[in-house]
Amino acid sequence: MSEEQEQTAAQEPQGRLLGAADIRRIAADAGISPTKKFGQNFVIDPGTVRRIVREADVTADTHVMEVGPGLGSLTLAILETGAAMTAIEIDPPVAERLPRTIGEFMPDAVDRFRVVNRDALTVTPDNVPDFNGDAAFTLVANLPYNVATPIILTLLERFANLDSFLVMVQKEVADRLAAEPGNKIYGTPSVNVA
Repeated sequence: MSEEQEQTAAQEPQGRLLGAADIRRIAADAGISPTKKFGQNFVIDPGTVRRIVREADVTADTHVMEVGPGLGSLTLAILETGAAMTAIEIDPPVAERLPRTIGEFMPDAVDRFRVVNRDALTVTPDNVPDFNGDAAFTLVANLPYNVATPIILTLLERFANLDSFLVMVQKEVADRLAAEPGNKIYGTPSVNVA
């Protein structure tokens, strides 16, 4: 390995992303299964989560909030960039298991990661101070259909420093958020996002 390759390797976080077998094992070990109550679904494709992170322009200089990290697929892809992040997770067993997953799959990222066990609709700069003094932060998430719009609108209202976001949502939600004036689905979510 050349000196340049060694330096590049030393700067990249060491670890790997979750695959389908990892998700099944972690879920079984922790007794966790996706619930309708929280609208959970666990992303199992490393290519998908890397694309989300790439499209969100997350770099080592980005401070990220992830809502609904689940078992950590997207979380690990965010941490792979070198970014610092806080995950907001409503489900106590999932929130409790997540730091262990980070330690197992990306141990070099443990000091850049924090999980808060809280409903994203109750998040404020006071109860999640990680984002209180930031000049700007980015929201990256795979949001459940039933709460995607309320979560986005709540965070935009409460955090003036929420600079950008990239969320994976169902097509109907995305259409509503991106609707232009004059479109029949144009409404409050469209106005707030614009």
